[in-house]
Amino acid sequence: MSVNFTNKPNYFFFAQALINFLQGKIQSGVITDSRHSFALATIYETFGQDLAASTANLDGILNIADNYYAGDDPQQKLIEQYRINAESNQIEFIFNEATVNAIKYGAELHAPDPTLYE
Repeated sequence: MSVNFTNKPNYFFFAQALINFLQGKIQSGVITDSRHSFALATIYETFGQDLAASTANLDGILNIADNYYAGDDPQQKLIEQYRINAESNQIEFIFNEATVNAIKYGAELHAPDPTLYE
C-alpha cells in the first residue's frame, strides 16, 4: 500500500507569517523589550490553524525565522534565541534589542537567502 502526502510544508511561508506577526506586535507596542512569550495556541492561529506547522515543523520554521535581520547588517537578527516549553505550551523569544528598536522606527526586515537551505 502506498500513501501519498498531500500537504508539503512550506517552511519559508510560515517563517514569513511568524515574522509578520512579530513585527506587528513590535510596531503596536505589545513587544517592548528583548524577551516576550506567546502561547503556542497563538502561533497555531498565526499559522492559520495548521497543526503540523505549529508542532512537528515548528523548529524548522523557527530555524529560518531566526535569520531575519534588519537594515543592511545580517548580524542584526531579530530573534537571538527561542525556547519552546511544551509543558506550559509557551514559546519564549529573546530578541535583539537594537533590532526591536530599529523596527519601531521603520526599519525593514530582510529574509535569509533561501538558497542556503536544503
